[in-house]
Amino acid sequence: MKNTNKKTIIAIIIIILLVVMSICAILIPKLNLNNTNGLYAIIDVSGKIEREINLTTAEDQEIEIITPDNHKIKLLVEDHKIRFLSSDCPDKVCVHTGWLAYDYDVAACLPNQVTVYITSK
Repeated sequence: MKNTNKKTIIAIIIIILLVVMSICAILIPKLNLNNTNGLYAIIDVSGKIEREINLTTAEDQEIEIITPDNHKIKLLVEDHKIRFLSSDCPDKVCVHTGWLAYDYDVAACLPNQVTVYITSK
């Protein structure tokens, strides 16, 4: 009986450690500890970098993008984050993606060939 209790306690400890390690694996990349220059939002239109925005220093603003095919897209920079505000694409997946604020975050409007991604320099 005592042996079963020890096994149960060891199993619970292992499960707790696995949960804690999983949470750390998710959160540590988001902390961006080695970043001294801040985060940049890169706006790519049809495979060409249209604009780079330093999110660390950027003021709140709306950005209007007109693609080579005359599609209109609005981006919103607010509180050191960026998101698609509106797009004339049919499905609006880009708009529903939400805020990009961490290194490696990406949102794309595939029909209009516009991608926004976050990177550190």
